[in-house]
Amino acid sequence: MNGKERFVNVLSGKPVDRFPVMTWMSSFAQKKYIAHYGVSPDELWNLQNPNGSFQMPSCKYTGETKKPDSEAGWYDEFGVGWKSEPGDIGAINTAAPIKNIEDIKKYQFPDVQTEYSFDEAVSQIAKLNGSSFLAANQASGTFFNKYRFLRGFEDGLVDMMINQNEVEYLLDQLLEYQLALARKYIACGVNAVNTGDDVALQKGLVINPDVWRKLIKPRQKILNDLYKSAGLYVIHHCCGDCRSIIKDYIETGVDCLNPIQPETMPIEDLADEFGSDLTFYGGVGVQGVMQNGTPKDVDNAVKITIRTLGAHGRYIIGASHTIQDCIPVENVHAYFEAVEKYNQ
Repeated sequence: MNGKERFVNVLSGKPVDRFPVMTWMSSFAQKKYIAHYGVSPDELWNLQNPNGSFQMPSCKYTGETKKPDSEAGWYDEFGVGWKSEPGDIGAINTAAPIKNIEDIKKYQFPDVQTEYSFDEAVSQIAKLNGSSFLAANQASGTFFNKYRFLRGFEDGLVDMMINQNEVEYLLDQLLEYQLALARKYIACGVNAVNTGDDVALQKGLVINPDVWRKLIKPRQKILNDLYKSAGLYVIHHCCGDCRSIIKDYIETGVDCLNPIQPETMPIEDLADEFGSDLTFYGGVGVQGVMQNGTPKDVDNAVKITIRTLGAHGRYIIGASHTIQDCIPVENVHAYFEAVEKYNQ
């Protein structure tokens, strides 16, 4: 059985000889590991993604973007402003293009047909020649996150409580954009899509679950249905404690939930309640054991996580989020060794 077959089988609830692996690391953490252990970038990538079995072909925006200014170091194609923080923190959202609720109906999303190129994705897929599992990336804010980027975090949350007509209008326009993107990816020949909205915190959702069910769930289902009708899998990302809407995720057609943070959701409970209906991806805690434990602790956590989340045969091994350089390099090494040891 090859790596692609393992991804397909765990997402389908079919048996595998061992679980597929996909571990994300920041560039800072990668450089730290490479320097400490003397491995090559390719050798490290093979630990993270054995045999390159998981690939994410992506499109490229070819239109114009707003110039940097005092609010942002750069702007994306949506007019959302970003700044890079020093060290291994990454980019933070600093400017929203829709300043006033009255301007929502004036906003225009990028035109997928004329402002994006899929040439690189098509070329990458052709070169792989069916050897890898291919997942399109629509995870950088599918609905909830994208709305709050466009309006700003606080204004976006307020809108969802008191300006729901305007919210639904903009979300409908966003849905049309996402559907157009999805049709392009499907035509490219991907096997799955990564969607994502960080709608949860350490203890529950950012918004009332019923508000999510009214505003986000129906549109998420329409997008998922398009992918499912083409025979593709849906891998959904949500940080934090999203237990109150996991059944809803399943109802919308989500096949796999990532990143599974054990510090926010007990993995035993998840496996018992949802393990036969959902593939879990992640689960080895970067907030807890990997950052604060010993290599022996990490070894034990990997063993328990594989046995628990893999109890129903539907599991993709991974950390509970991107491994950053705050995690001791010895613990990262212990994680990779434990994955090899217990993934039998």
